[in-house]
Amino acid sequence: MGRAIVTAKVAASTTTKRRGGIPDGDEAPGAPAPISAPSDEYGDRLLKLIPGEIISAYLSIIAMLTSRDEPVKEIVAFGAVAMFAGLTYLYLRVTLKVDNIRQLLVSVAAFCVWAMAIGKPFSDFCWYDGMYAGIALAMFTLISPMIPMEAEPQNA
Repeated sequence: MGRAIVTAKVAASTTTKRRGGIPDGDEAPGAPAPISAPSDEYGDRLLKLIPGEIISAYLSIIAMLTSRDEPVKEIVAFGAVAMFAGLTYLYLRVTLKVDNIRQLLVSVAAFCVWAMAIGKPFSDFCWYDGMYAGIALAMFTLISPMIPMEAEPQNA
């Protein structure tokens, strides 16, 4: 199972490879009909939208930074937030071959919401409230799998 969300449109275009290397469209006598992959359900979408590897790496960096008592650590921590937001996009796009721009953007947003909920470096601001960050995390996590991932039809 890859990390890309399988939508109804993608599932309909996915077929099994035919015997003998016959490409799709060239029907051979007695060849099995194409089998489409089922589209991802809510739970699969939820797991594929949360960049767990990136969040765990970010959490370890923040833990190391908060264990030190240096004035520069806040700047480095905000640099880590920006760097890991960019890494979320690159990791999914390049390493895991996710090409759905909506999924990529929702996963980057998921990382940002998780970073806020983790607290540091945002908890140093007077406007930060961990309770609201936790509520935002719960709501985002529950709602994000409901976001349609199919491309909008183009009006001609």
